[in-house]
Amino acid sequence: MTRGSLTPEQAEKADPRLRVHLKRGEQYRRVRMAELTKAHGYVSSGVGIIVATEARLHAFASYFLELGLEEGQQDFLVKSASFANNARTYSLSAWELCAREAETAAKLRSKNATTSAFFEDKQ
Repeated sequence: MTRGSLTPEQAEKADPRLRVHLKRGEQYRRVRMAELTKAHGYVSSGVGIIVATEARLHAFASYFLELGLEEGQQDFLVKSASFANNARTYSLSAWELCAREAETAAKLRSKNATTSAFFEDKQ
């Protein structure tokens, strides 16, 4: 089971329900990384960190939603909404950065191919 960003000691002490949500968040992270890779052809480590943070935010949002509904605590529901909103922001950032990096990488590959062809013709 994944611990998200928790240390082993923290994971041991964490609410078992939170651990379940972090595990789902890790599953989401893997799927999202695959989607980004398929869509853009490449995912940088910077985008990977953004997606990992997004996944944890989703996990915290669903955890606090569960607590808020079970305990009738409006504060938990507000926290859940805040985490979910932040996760959406990270999701959009990850997509946009990945798209820009893929575009830049394609331009560099094209430029390198053109440069290589130019020098091959000169020999």
